[in-house]
Amino acid sequence: MKISVLLTALFSLSCLVWQDAGWAASKNVTLMLGDTYAKGSKDAPVTLVEFTDYQCPYCNKFHEKTFPKLMRELVLTGKLRFISRDLPLDFHNHAFQAARATRCAGDQKRYWQMRHLLSSNPRKLRRPSLLNYAHKLRLRMGPFRSCLKSRRHDSAIKKDLTDARRAGITGTPGFVIGHTPRRGSRFFRGRIISGAQPYRIFEEWVDYLIDTAGRGGE
Repeated sequence: MKISVLLTALFSLSCLVWQDAGWAASKNVTLMLGDTYAKGSKDAPVTLVEFTDYQCPYCNKFHEKTFPKLMRELVLTGKLRFISRDLPLDFHNHAFQAARATRCAGDQKRYWQMRHLLSSNPRKLRRPSLLNYAHKLRLRMGPFRSCLKSRRHDSAIKKDLTDARRAGITGTPGFVIGHTPRRGSRFFRGRIISGAQPYRIFEEWVDYLIDTAGRGGE
């Protein structure tokens, strides 16, 4: 077997497999809300939190195959609020640094643009690539380099890791979906969706949650 083929197989096994089977949601969980990066209206009836690892090929698959339609059909229509959080897995050597890079880009109002570049290139996350992405986004390179070196965002990334593990999310991509909490609430309660599910899974959950809002549904 060629080395490249073997590496590809190992790379793929490191994350959750692409699933296309019915409801993939499991138990109810509660997450602490904090400073997060979000897309969509705060008044959207449903919230979806993604825990992602930029080195994971199945996070890449979700980003390329599901995320664009999810944004177009659910987020931009006001049905869904999408929150991005980090879950860099220990055995992905460049995942933590990549998570750091998105937040450093966020300091310059380019979080989502950097997130897109990293999610699209899970095999190109070494420091030279991160600097190249920052250059493409026309970031101020001095502050960006200093941010990567300072590791000032590490505590926030580690908090995401802790929150994910407490919720029972150990693989990526991992999601929590539920009714949007009231403004001012520190907690978000929802159900776990595991793996890079197709769009229809998220659409069905959103429709179900909207239909059950205010009627004691989950």
